[in-house]
Amino acid sequence: MRKSLTLLALASLATVGSAIDIFPNNPGGDLFTNPGPSNASQAVGATNWYYTNVRNGGQVGINGTLPYLGAGSAFLGTPSGAAKADLEYWVLNSSLQPTVLGYLSNLEELSYSWHRQSGSTVADWLHPALRLYVRWNDGISIKQGYLVYEEIYNTAGYVAPTDHWVDVDVLGKKFWATGSLPDAFSNYDRTLGDWSSLMPDAEVLAFSMGVGSGWNGVFSGAVDNVRFSFVDQSSGSFNFEVQSVPVPEPFTMALGAAGLAAALRRRRRA
Repeated sequence: MRKSLTLLALASLATVGSAIDIFPNNPGGDLFTNPGPSNASQAVGATNWYYTNVRNGGQVGINGTLPYLGAGSAFLGTPSGAAKADLEYWVLNSSLQPTVLGYLSNLEELSYSWHRQSGSTVADWLHPALRLYVRWNDGISIKQGYLVYEEIYNTAGYVAPTDHWVDVDVLGKKFWATGSLPDAFSNYDRTLGDWSSLMPDAEVLAFSMGVGSGWNGVFSGAVDNVRFSFVDQSSGSFNFEVQSVPVPEPFTMALGAAGLAAALRRRRRA
């Protein structure tokens, strides 16, 4: 199966050593929402990042609400248990099909930062989750779904801190599965190493962070500082940032003022 894997072109890869700034579609910041019950999505420029799975008033957008490592981050909010909002990284080919980022067994780095605001009324252990979208051929059929990290399944009685940023290395953490993956929604005690042993040659197609879907109450928070790396495969390091409005340098402003003064003098002489 490994011989059939199509790796990303080098030109499309980010280098883990230096973070790439991901800017919103609007210079002042985004806040994508969808009041309807069906999932809605929007690309974040041509960055391979997408606001997605947004429904029932969920909100997601790169903006300056909760800045981290700069002036921005990716805000996430839900007004009720019916709402949902995600931010996902997919590299699509010319046919809009997902490109494999790497083998699950080759994943050597995975981390992110998250924030929960104190005004949130959802269960106190909830925070923006991190997920990997995985595809695996078990020899009979193709299984696929998310592997999901939440700290409550790693630390008994966990309470998410509020109003400050939490940096998490999730590589050795426990994940649970969704979709048609083995033991979906029933086993919460496997690490990524355990999952890769269970699903040899499983392929990672996307990384996802999000909130909602059954989170009764209100949530507001954010994510930032996402890093991943596969051995001899793709890697990425991302910082969600808002675009600042360029301020003219003093020298440029001085030239502008001098030119304006000269023009006014000429006009008076005329």
